[in-house]
Amino acid sequence: MVHATTLPTRLPTGLSRSVAIVVGSSIDVYGGFASTGSTTGEILAFDPGAGQIGALGELAVPVHDAAGVALDGAMMVFGGGSAAPKSVVQQVDSAGAARVVGNLPTARADLGAVAIGTSAFVLGGGASGVMAPQILTTDDGNHFRAVASLVAAVRYAAVAETGGRIYVIGGAGAAGERSDIQRLDIATGEVEVIGQMPRPISHASAMIIGGRVFVVGGRSAGNAQDAIWQLDAVTGATQLVGRLPQAVSDFALAVVGGVGYAIGGETDTQVASIVAIVVE
Repeated sequence: MVHATTLPTRLPTGLSRSVAIVVGSSIDVYGGFASTGSTTGEILAFDPGAGQIGALGELAVPVHDAAGVALDGAMMVFGGGSAAPKSVVQQVDSAGAARVVGNLPTARADLGAVAIGTSAFVLGGGASGVMAPQILTTDDGNHFRAVASLVAAVRYAAVAETGGRIYVIGGAGAAGERSDIQRLDIATGEVEVIGQMPRPISHASAMIIGGRVFVVGGRSAGNAQDAIWQLDAVTGATQLVGRLPQAVSDFALAVVGGVGYAIGGETDTQVASIVAIVVE
């Protein structure tokens, strides 16, 4: 089973739609949409061991609904939006100094990204009502190539990688929320639908702990969810294994020391809580 507990450590303000990247034993949180009603460029550093969080720096371009990975010792933040979706790729060093290093081929917000080896893969999202089915890869944040296309183009999907396979779970499609579990095998470039979530879901997050895939929170029919699902990476079968302390969507999620940390998110408004997710 999975146990989720709200920590005493809180964000300085309510924050959703930010990016979380593990840096050593800490989690850096980039940008997002603040409870003030504006997009922020602030970079926060959360140390789970010490239970402390503090300001680290500022993005070169404030964004929310972006995606990010650690790539070759640097943190890369892809796309996102503020007044409009962006194509910008930002690189952030360990001291929190950010600079623009390139651009996606087209603007993308509401996207996901994972790192495998020395490459980053960018999936989903879109701009101006047009979703991008192309799955892109890059080694430097400046040069991109398409390696495959999603079976169903989606925004706000939960994205995770294990064993050289990338999972794109749910998301908002052209006709509304979807329940598809899409899987890309990077060795073959094949994308297939391996199963369905119990209900259509979007704005959820996914994490890998012990080689197992978990889908956490999100929204279904516009309502925030508290469910934690375990996904069979081979068959696509799902099992309800736990619940969050409250229903929430659009949080940043990262794993340190085998524990997942859901940071911020949205209920009816942005929240400042941090939730620890422990798998037995």
